[in-house]
Amino acid sequence: GLVNFSSQNSWANCILYLISCFRTRIKSSVPVHQVLDLMPSLGLDLKRHLRAVAGEKGDVEAAEKLLSLVEKEAPDSPGLCQEFCQALVKGGYAAAGYLDPNLNELPSPSLEAAGDLGKALVNLFFDRLTDTLQATQVAFRCLGKGLLNPEDVERVSRNRAMAADKQGNKPAVREMLYRITQKKEWLSPFLEVLGEAGHANMAAYISGHPSASNRCDQWGKLDFLNDHMILFNDSIIH
Repeated sequence: GLVNFSSQNSWANCILYLISCFRTRIKSSVPVHQVLDLMPSLGLDLKRHLRAVAGEKGDVEAAEKLLSLVEKEAPDSPGLCQEFCQALVKGGYAAAGYLDPNLNELPSPSLEAAGDLGKALVNLFFDRLTDTLQATQVAFRCLGKGLLNPEDVERVSRNRAMAADKQGNKPAVREMLYRITQKKEWLSPFLEVLGEAGHANMAAYISGHPSASNRCDQWGKLDFLNDHMILFNDSIIH
């Protein structure tokens, strides 16, 4: 028993060190509501508090509080580190790659840059995506590729069903896009899904390759991303 406890402490210390190294990256890809669902050892009051922070200030603020909690409790509850890591892995979230003690899952700088640019492009064309995509259709295709899990799809479908009119699709797409962009290596399969769902034009926008026929005024806003575009195109699209 003592050996296991010691090794668990050692493993927890390694995780805490990785949190300190990659804190900003981890915080940006922890969907707090979903992660808390996968952490049964946390008390209900604590979960309510963290969910409230997420609702009022956003996931990054709530993720910071969750990381601080894991750090604070780790000396007495090394299993909490393990539970947190397992929650990230089970959810398929990008943050899990930064907490592998063997560093086997650590994203390369080019992959990070591609993901950053993909998120920026999704944000830039967000209105167009919410107007164009059919949430449930795209979500089920994402499920087929392992990009979303059944719980993700169920939540997207529920959002869609809550409003029967056309406007109900927008919050469902918003929920879906948020969940997709938190996943590990989400960009390439998402572009495939868009193409298969008949949205090749949107895939072109998000990949950074709009054709001459479907360029729009918004593309002019991308000057600030040009330095990253070359890296993005070479590492992912080609």
